[in-house]
Amino acid sequence: MSFFVYAIGPENGPVKIGFTNNLKKRLKAIQTGNSEKIEVFYSEQFDSKKDMMEAERILHKTLSHKRLKGEWFDISPEDAKLELIHMKMKY
Repeated sequence: MSFFVYAIGPENGPVKIGFTNNLKKRLKAIQTGNSEKIEVFYSEQFDSKKDMMEAERILHKTLSHKRLKGEWFDISPEDAKLELIHMKMKY
């Protein structure tokens, strides 16, 4: 089974950073609740659920100053991608 930490949202933000083991299903579920087209900006794959959850926790902590509500952040899609890449390199 694969595990992913993702950055998704509408083209002009905000960006949701979360985790899932089924990226396609998760995108569909989030799209249902949004009037704007939602897209996956970037995702990183992890080998274990534990690593995936820890990576998401680290990202949420790192970006806490940009948090809007829950898992939604006031960050550009490109910055979200860079944060995910940087976190994966450190992790």
